[in-house]
Amino acid sequence: MTRPYSNDLRERLTRSMIEGRSARETAKLFGVSVASVVKWQLRMKPTGTAAQLQMVSYRKRVSLGEKDCLLGRPAERPDLTVRALADELAERGIVVSHNTVWTMMRASGLSSKKGLFAIEQLLVPTLAAGDVVILDNLGRHKGGAARKAIRAVGASIFFLPSYSPGLNPIEQVFAKLKCLLQKAEECSLDALCNRLGSLLDAFPPHECATYLRNSGYASNER
Repeated sequence: MTRPYSNDLRERLTRSMIEGRSARETAKLFGVSVASVVKWQLRMKPTGTAAQLQMVSYRKRVSLGEKDCLLGRPAERPDLTVRALADELAERGIVVSHNTVWTMMRASGLSSKKGLFAIEQLLVPTLAAGDVVILDNLGRHKGGAARKAIRAVGASIFFLPSYSPGLNPIEQVFAKLKCLLQKAEECSLDALCNRLGSLLDAFPPHECATYLRNSGYASNER
């Protein structure tokens, strides 16, 4: 957002107009647009001043109590996305964007803590010595604390080679599947497996063919 012109400049501009200069002459003299000069002149007539009006924000603020509750949710549900957290706030009458939620989490250090919590509390307890953990190149996966937690139980780490997710049809399917699973909010392994089976019907053959074509794997039509 650009900074408004100073009140001192506004006063000198209106004084120039009062002294008899035209709007165009005044604009050229002070290096501003003619529209600004005319607007300030119109404001000056009924109010007696061309000073900047007080800027009012209509954005709802997140109270300290709501913020504390929000920042505690990743510990309760590590799978929650920032969009889901924004939806929870909206249900309580506080409408903010998911970018606002992400900014709050990042400022509190939770963007990295959330990933570490999932690794330490959900992944590591299932590992045994000799296991191999295959990870993509997400930044939080490469953190020293995450590697240390995995290697502490005797498991090793293998990072996938860098690639473009947009050119991988599997990534496109998983993006939709993950969204559907999050909406289902299953709380047990059996329920999750059953839900996965039913969700496969959401991927008809023509849609799967589209994923392949979008990734450049379609054969040439004759």
